[in-house]
Amino acid sequence: VYALGEGTVHAMTLADDTSDGAPKVHSLGLLQPLTARYLDLITDRVNADVAASVRAGDKTQQQADGVLAAWRDAVAQVRGSGTVAATLPEGLGAIVNPDNVKAVAEADAVDPLELAARIPAGTPVLLTCSDADAQAPCAGIDPLARALARTDLDLVRLTGVSHVLRDDPSDSIANYAKKDPLSPQLTAALAAFAVR
Repeated sequence: VYALGEGTVHAMTLADDTSDGAPKVHSLGLLQPLTARYLDLITDRVNADVAASVRAGDKTQQQADGVLAAWRDAVAQVRGSGTVAATLPEGLGAIVNPDNVKAVAEADAVDPLELAARIPAGTPVLLTCSDADAQAPCAGIDPLARALARTDLDLVRLTGVSHVLRDDPSDSIANYAKKDPLSPQLTAALAAFAVR
């Protein structure tokens, strides 16, 4: 089973399932996976964006603190009651709002590290990350790699590869729909992994 981004949670769920009648997963390709709970990843991004706004002079520290407090409160509310305020500051409502809060809460309830730790020992696993991928950067991959330590793990750190697995160091969302080929770094890793 091979999966990209959020799909890796589903792939690990399949690999973890040892119940009668469950499909037997021989190997697992976790390409640019989620490395932590959904809202924790978003919180990291919000913190970085707000800090950049302060450095650029677009916000005062007091304004930044207000945005971060509102976000922390929203995360606590989603996790505590599965609800969220009707409006959040600074466009945060585009991330979570009353229309999508159920899906966000369901995604956040899954901990990729717990799933990874339950994958059967010895399962061949290809794990990729990229220095250019803003959604799944290599900087955060080590905890997931440690959770997969019991598996037969191949960790491949890609350079200049976007979240959609193409050579694009900008990782611009505007380029995601382009029909460029998959990165040769990725296809080489897949070819080597597929013969295991």
